[in-house]
Amino acid sequence: MGRTTTLRYLPDLYPQSPYRLRSLLLDELRRNIATNIWQFREEINGVSARLQHTELNTADHENRIQTMERQMAALQREQTQAKENMAVMEDKRRWKNIKTRGLPDTLEPAEFPHLFRRMLNTLFPAKQAKAIPLDGWYRIPKPATSTQSNSRDTIICFQQSQDQLAFMAAIRNRSPLQFEEHSLTFFPDLSRATLDWRRSLHPLTKGTHCPKILYRWGAPRSLIIPKEHGDLKLTNAAEIPGIVQANGCSTISADTFHYYSLGPREGAPIRTGGPPRKPIVTLRVMNCSQNTTIIYRTFCNSSTVSFFSLSPFALNVYHMFT
Repeated sequence: MGRTTTLRYLPDLYPQSPYRLRSLLLDELRRNIATNIWQFREEINGVSARLQHTELNTADHENRIQTMERQMAALQREQTQAKENMAVMEDKRRWKNIKTRGLPDTLEPAEFPHLFRRMLNTLFPAKQAKAIPLDGWYRIPKPATSTQSNSRDTIICFQQSQDQLAFMAAIRNRSPLQFEEHSLTFFPDLSRATLDWRRSLHPLTKGTHCPKILYRWGAPRSLIIPKEHGDLKLTNAAEIPGIVQANGCSTISADTFHYYSLGPREGAPIRTGGPPRKPIVTLRVMNCSQNTTIIYRTFCNSSTVSFFSLSPFALNVYHMFT
């Protein structure tokens, strides 16, 4: 460590009085403090300038992000509209087709036109059946990963959409159609997007079963309910509760419903906890004016049951009794 020199040991170099030395030290400290304050002020000013620049850049980036979000939302709307337009175009392309299920894969291509002609003769008068031209038919290929052994669906192509509508009307109450040892089921040939959209309306079309609600499918993608003062058009599942309530029905949630097995299974563990079992309850639905058939049986831990659920959607139930 180097040698430390202080005023106490150097009286010849500093002949001034102690008061003078103290004054010099104070002046030096003031200059150092003033210099440090000035440096700190300059640094603070520099930080403030950089912070202001950062804030301006942040605001600019936020504006750009908002602009990009608006553009993304617009692109998503355009993409959704494009998908809907493609689905509509695909449905229009399939408008003259019918999907058939039940024809064996062993049926030869040359045999199908004759079989279809015989089918038309059983559904229509001979003159009308002869006037229905067939544009063609083909099998729907199975996915490469499919392990099912059932027959592939068949697409029947008509030349005129009126013939397709007449055929669907003729087999509406006869599907599945028993024809020459074949049990045939017919469906409209729709795009996957339209099928998914129709499935989203199952709480209304499959769950309600109310005679007051009559509907028909409309184009391009709508469900039409006839009314006295004009048809009511439904385009998405969010409109179902209002339509159901307008027809005198109430939607009841099924979140708190409990299901139990009908009896102890062989080898099942002994049940030691949970609510006690109640006697079996037969649930029936009163659909506005008449009772339907028994649709579900279950055990329930609630003494009063007012709802049930057979799907992820809430179904409409008006009255239940044992």
